[in-house]
Amino acid sequence: MEKSTAMPDGYTYSCVLNGCVKGGLFREGQQLHGKILKQWSLLENVFVQTNLVNLYSTTGGGYGAVWKLIRSHWWLFLSACAELGALDLGKWIHSSVVETSQFRNEAVLVSLYNALIHMFAKQGYAPKALTIFQQMESWGGNDVRPDGITFLGVLFACSHAGYVNEGYRYFRCMEETWGVEPSIEHYGCMVDMLSRAGLFDEAVALVETMPMKPNEAVWGALLGGCKIHKNVRLASTVAQKLAAELEPDRAAGYFVLLSNLYATDKRWRDVVITRQKMFKMGVKKPPGQSKIEADGTIHNFLSSDITHKHACSVYEMLGLLTSQAKLQGYQPRISGEELIV
Repeated sequence: MEKSTAMPDGYTYSCVLNGCVKGGLFREGQQLHGKILKQWSLLENVFVQTNLVNLYSTTGGGYGAVWKLIRSHWWLFLSACAELGALDLGKWIHSSVVETSQFRNEAVLVSLYNALIHMFAKQGYAPKALTIFQQMESWGGNDVRPDGITFLGVLFACSHAGYVNEGYRYFRCMEETWGVEPSIEHYGCMVDMLSRAGLFDEAVALVETMPMKPNEAVWGALLGGCKIHKNVRLASTVAQKLAAELEPDRAAGYFVLLSNLYATDKRWRDVVITRQKMFKMGVKKPPGQSKIEADGTIHNFLSSDITHKHACSVYEMLGLLTSQAKLQGYQPRISGEELIV
């Protein structure tokens, strides 16, 4: 390809990098990284980022030789580390930035702490995320001050770990201590935290007293808590509100969630009514799909898809397997993830 006029794109590089990861070809992967650096836009490709992180995390080449390759775009690598759970590489990047002269730049330092907090928060390491934040606090506002992005990571960590008291404390100190005015995203995190904990009275009260109009994400956070705790009554109220405010295509997912909650509660009449309402409103949910990789090829599976030339045989076999499973005593469990609408 390089000898021809064709230009490799992000998909090309991600595939070749993936091959280097699987083959343990660390040096060849580094050479590809060098080529990627010549096309800056490729570094913003999430698949390229993912495979570069996988390369440096799994090939055993060590981290010491790669700093000069990533020092100009370390924040992209930290973001990818957060998504992939590559915590060791993320911590190494953090320490490498700290050891360089970039550490003296306040903006870089805040970005570094923020990336690290979000990395641990997204991977479920709430105590580590909060420890990093406490390190920021220890500076006392000198050289580094937490900003709105910092508190999004902190509140996300508290929400997913069930740290309600801590979440309240950090939410209050945003403005009182650091002068950061909470945005609708911060309120959304608080609603998510309270809903996940089953504190629906507090969550609803917060939504009703917010200084700005709740958006789709805030209502969605409340609805997500209803799903966890099977609060069908509140879910119905929230879904109806979303249906009145959103375009049909954007309301589809919330109606499906409500229908699934009714099914879980065996309220079949309400399931039928909800689906009929979806039909009348023209609400259509895109069919679910999944992907698997087998022998280097990506295979897509679309719900109720009949385009494959052997679709009839596939569904016959699926029906046979389902029948055999039922004969063995299998009882299908209806849940929000498994109910097909």
